[in-house]
Amino acid sequence: MRKTYLIICETIYVECESIIPDDMLVLKQDFTLHNKPDLLREHLQEIIDSIPGKDDDIVLGYGLCSNATVGLSSKSHRLILPRIHDCIALFCGSQSCYNRHKDEAIGTFFLTKRFIESEDGRFHLLEYDTYIERYGEKLAHKYTKMLLTHYERAALVDTGEYDTAPYKKLAQEFCERYELDYTEITGDQRLMVKLFSEDWDHEIIIVKPGNEVTLLDYLTDAQ
Repeated sequence: MRKTYLIICETIYVECESIIPDDMLVLKQDFTLHNKPDLLREHLQEIIDSIPGKDDDIVLGYGLCSNATVGLSSKSHRLILPRIHDCIALFCGSQSCYNRHKDEAIGTFFLTKRFIESEDGRFHLLEYDTYIERYGEKLAHKYTKMLLTHYERAALVDTGEYDTAPYKKLAQEFCERYELDYTEITGDQRLMVKLFSEDWDHEIIIVKPGNEVTLLDYLTDAQ
């Protein structure tokens, strides 16, 4: 019987835990690996190479992620990936939906539970207190403001997987501090359901054993 392994970033996992099939063999990976795409690629390849057997499916819960998935391959198994450039597209339900939200403002800072909780991710609420301790409030504010130069708003994405109330409060405080507009986006687990259910079409990349994931895979609708 064909097995299905799921190698998934913990950021995505918390947005879809309830819809992952019970028979999937889940391998959660540290979110902070995203900070160095080349190291993330090496790490994912090591995980792929460690999976035993033959002719099973390895589903990757990752987007293109700064080209971190380009070059991945398996000698023995198929690789299955969502055809998206950023994991936020998974939370929005499609790449096109993500693009629409992104284009609504000059710069949109997308937020989810894990982004807000992480001290090493794209959200700097928790790091801000560390900056104050190290540099004082004035420099801490100036540095974080600099990081947000190209952003006009912050958008909290709600996939319905958990109560967003506490994260909404933190996100609003963050926006007030840095003079960003605040908005909320109703997420959609549609694409994640498709990825996990083998309902694979043009939104899903399927890489046969022995072949590599290529950048072209993300730029075409062909399987």
